[in-house]
Amino acid sequence: MDPTPAGPTGSKKRRLVDSKVRKKGGSGGTKPGSKKRKVEDDQDGIVDGEDTEEDGASGPRGGTVSARDLKALTLSARDVNHFKDLGNSMLSPPATASPSSPTFAQEAPLSGPDAARVAEIEKEIQDLTKRLKLLKDRERLVSMVRDQVNAVAEREGVKPKDICGYDSRLNWSEGEFALWRATPKGKACFRQGTLDAEPEDQDKEDVEMRDAAEDGATLVNGTGVKNGTGVEDTKNNQKLISELLAPSDVCLKKRCQRHTQWVKIAQYDVSFESSVAKNTLQDLMADEREIRHRALVGLRKERKAQSGDDAMEGEDGVKEGWVEVLG
Repeated sequence: MDPTPAGPTGSKKRRLVDSKVRKKGGSGGTKPGSKKRKVEDDQDGIVDGEDTEEDGASGPRGGTVSARDLKALTLSARDVNHFKDLGNSMLSPPATASPSSPTFAQEAPLSGPDAARVAEIEKEIQDLTKRLKLLKDRERLVSMVRDQVNAVAEREGVKPKDICGYDSRLNWSEGEFALWRATPKGKACFRQGTLDAEPEDQDKEDVEMRDAAEDGATLVNGTGVKNGTGVEDTKNNQKLISELLAPSDVCLKKRCQRHTQWVKIAQYDVSFESSVAKNTLQDLMADEREIRHRALVGLRKERKAQSGDDAMEGEDGVKEGWVEVLG
């Protein structure tokens, strides 16, 4: 009798192997067929992500030259020697604007309607920029009115919370505020940061009373004062300035229902007007860029047509290749 003990049969071996695999994988082991499905999914993903011939040309990429690029190189070469020297020159960097200027020095000429529209846009941008500065100063006015409540309460011998503190200067139109801001009193207030400031010599030097109606700002009740001759307009402005420089009315009521939350309301009004002006300014700048870009594209097409350097296109309308020839 053979002393060697008989080993497990084939079926027993398979059961032992399956048992070890289940113990090693545990309850989270891979189910039969899941690995196969995962491989198939990965293969599908790779196929979906591959570039195909139907994809559009993506410009110079380096490496192997495609058939379309090779065709473009061949057609662009003047002779055999020129074709051999195509790779001997270094590509020039793309044109960039100057760091001190957002646009190129040479701009495409604009047509009559486009030039007129750009001129209008530039004027509107200039006016909006002035208005944003005016609104920023008006926000400072609200802060100065809020800060003067303590001084008024101390002068009246009451606590700051016991008075309303609303100042009639908050009811000014943008034109009225612009006129007051240009006076020596207004300049002194903004320079010193308080409404109690008195004009000094530096505030009285080179004072120019600008007519706010010229900038499109309204003066009184939504209408401008500039309605007559220059002399009449000057008299009207001087009269209005005298009224603006008169002592303002400060509400001293303890529980004023008329001016409830006047600080928040005034700040919100200025913030809202500033937001609208900024959005309008961005839209105008976008319109100007679009007009200039359209003119630049037209200029490039015209130059290409004149030089006969049009890109070759296939039957499907796709460019045959992209190539930059130097020398």
